[in-house]
Amino acid sequence: MSDIDSLAGFDDLDIGIIVLDEAQAVGGWNRWMTEQSGLRAADVLGKPLFALFPDLADSRLARAVEETLAFGTSSVVSHYLNPNLLPLGSRVGDQTQPTHQSIITKPLQGRPGCLLQVHDITVSVRRERQLRQGRAARYRAIVDTATDAIVTVDESGIIHSANRAAHTLFGSVEGALVDTPIAVRLEQFEEGRTRVHRADGREVHVDISIGAWTAEGRRFFTAIMRDVTARIEMERTIIAAKEEAVAARIAAEAANRAKSKFLAAATHDLRQPVQSLMLFSAALATGQEYGRTHEVLSHMDKALGALKGLLDSLLDISKLDAGIVHAKREAFPISDLMDSIDSGYAGVAAAKGLGWSVSAPDVAVHSDPNLLGRMVRNLVENAIRYTRHGAIGVECTVRGARLAISVRDTGIGIPPESLEEIFTEFHQLANPERDQKQGLGLGLAIVRRLAGLLDHTVDVQSVPGQGSVFTVEVPLDRVEAVGPDAPERLDGSGVFAILIDDNPVILMGLRALMEQWDYTLMTAESCDEAVSELSHAARAPDVIVADYRLREGRTGTQAIHTIRARFGTHIPAVMLTGENSPECVLDSKTEGFTILHKPVEPEQLRRTLAEVIRAAGLRRPRGRRGMKHA
Repeated sequence: MSDIDSLAGFDDLDIGIIVLDEAQAVGGWNRWMTEQSGLRAADVLGKPLFALFPDLADSRLARAVEETLAFGTSSVVSHYLNPNLLPLGSRVGDQTQPTHQSIITKPLQGRPGCLLQVHDITVSVRRERQLRQGRAARYRAIVDTATDAIVTVDESGIIHSANRAAHTLFGSVEGALVDTPIAVRLEQFEEGRTRVHRADGREVHVDISIGAWTAEGRRFFTAIMRDVTARIEMERTIIAAKEEAVAARIAAEAANRAKSKFLAAATHDLRQPVQSLMLFSAALATGQEYGRTHEVLSHMDKALGALKGLLDSLLDISKLDAGIVHAKREAFPISDLMDSIDSGYAGVAAAKGLGWSVSAPDVAVHSDPNLLGRMVRNLVENAIRYTRHGAIGVECTVRGARLAISVRDTGIGIPPESLEEIFTEFHQLANPERDQKQGLGLGLAIVRRLAGLLDHTVDVQSVPGQGSVFTVEVPLDRVEAVGPDAPERLDGSGVFAILIDDNPVILMGLRALMEQWDYTLMTAESCDEAVSELSHAARAPDVIVADYRLREGRTGTQAIHTIRARFGTHIPAVMLTGENSPECVLDSKTEGFTILHKPVEPEQLRRTLAEVIRAAGLRRPRGRRGMKHA
C-alpha cells in the first residue's frame, strides 16, 4: 500500500484510514480523512504524519504509533482521556464542528508499518458530556442545600467551588470565594479542627473532613466543614462547671473527713465513761430486784443501752467515711446469708404478729458477706420497726448478671419527697418525739455508705400507707454471671473498612460518619478502583461496605466477590441498597452478606457493622486512618 489506488476499498468506509511506513511517513489516506481534515491524499502522501501535525509530536498518539512500530502492539487513544488528537472536523452550515476521535493503532500484516483507524465518537462524547453536566447539576443542587460548608480546592490551594453554607460560614457574598486561596480563609487546611478567618473578626471554629479525587489529570480536594463554635463554647462552660464541682467536692470531702475524725474521736472518748456507767449500774442493781431503786436502775440501763447504740452507729459511720473499713469480696452462696437472716428475725417478726418469708435461689454472689449482711439486717430491722400489721418478705431474684435482694414490708410507707432524705443521718419518719425505741435514724445512712463501698446499688419504691420495697443489687459470681449483659462494643477501633459507592456525596458522608466511630477507612467509587487501591494496602480489609448499583453496570456483589477472591478469605460485608430486587436478596444468601435498605439510620449501620465484625471474631490492631479518599 504505497499509493492512493491501493486504498480504493477503504474510501467507502465511515472511518478514517491512515497507513504509515516504518519511518512514520503517510502511505495511505482515505476519502473520510480528506473530508474531515481538508487535506488531500496527494498533499500528505510520503510526508511524516507528525510533521503534518507538529502539535502532536509529543502526544499520547505519537507514543502509541512508536510502540506499534517498535513492538507490534495495538493501542487505543481516545478523546475521553486525551484531548490533544488530530485536528478533524465536519461542516455544519457555515461552521466547522470538531470531531472527537477514538484512534486504534495496529501493525501492518506482512511488512513494517502501522495502520491507524480513526473512529468518530463525537456523539458519544457529547452524550457523555451531557450526562456529566446533568450529574454535576444534581450534585450542585445537593451541595447547595447542604447545611455544612463544602468547598472544592485544587492542588495549588485555589477554591474552585463553594456552596451557600460556605459563603455564610466565611461571611462572604455569593460567589466571592471562587478563585481565592483557601489559606486566607482558614488557619490550616487539613483534617481536624481549625479556625476560620472572617472579615468581621468573629471567632469561628470548624471541624474539617477532606476527600481527594482526580479529574483530567489534576488533583482536587473536597472539604466538608461544620461550625462547632457553639459546641466548643458549651464544652468550655461544662469544663468550668466541672472544675467548680470538683473544687466543691474536694471542699465537701475535706469537711466530711474533718467531721468523721471528730465523730471517731468523740465516740471513742465517750465510750469510756459510758462503759463505766454501765458497769456501775449493773453493780447497783445487784440485790435491788424490787422497789423504787430497781425501777430507776432499769430506766438508767435502757438509757445507757440507747447511748451505746448511738455511739456504735456513729463510730461505724465515721469508719466508713474515713475509709477505714475495707471490703473483703469473695464468692459465697446467697442461701447462707438468707438462712442467717431467717434465723435471726423470724422470731422478732412473729413477736409483733407479722407474717415472715425468706426466699433464696441456688446461686453464688461476689461481695463481702459481713458488710452485705449488715446492709440487709439494717433494712430488715427498719421494715419490722415501721410495720404494725401485715408481713415482711425478703426475696432474691436473678436479673441478668446481678442478684436483686428485696426487703418488702406493709408498713407506713414513705412520701415521695422523702425518698432521698431517709438515707441521711438522724432522719426518721413518724417519730417527731425522737422516741429512741424507734431507732436513731442511722441505719439507712449506713446502708447507703456500705453500698458505695461495695459498689452495689440501692433502690427504694414506696406507697404511703401501703408499704415499701428496698432492693440491693449484688453481682453474681463470675461462674454464674455469663456475658449476655456485658456492654456491647460499637466502636470501630482497629477495624479496616473499604467503602465503595459511585455517589461521591454519599461516600464522603459515610467516610465522615465512620471516622467518628474510629474505623480505619479506604474509599473507592467503583469495583476496579477498589481492587486497584487495595493492591497497595498492607492487609486485607476487615469489612466491606458497598452500594449495590455501581458504575459500568457492575454491582456491589461483584465488588465483594472480587475483593474476597483477591485476598483469598471470606471478608464480612454490608450491602447498602435503595431497592428490593430479588437479585440482591439472592446474592446476599449465596455470597453471605448483610443487606441494609437506604435510607439507613446511622445507629442502625453502626450496630450492624458491630454485629458482623463480632460474628467474624475481628478486633485487629489500629491502622492508619484515611488510606485513600475518593
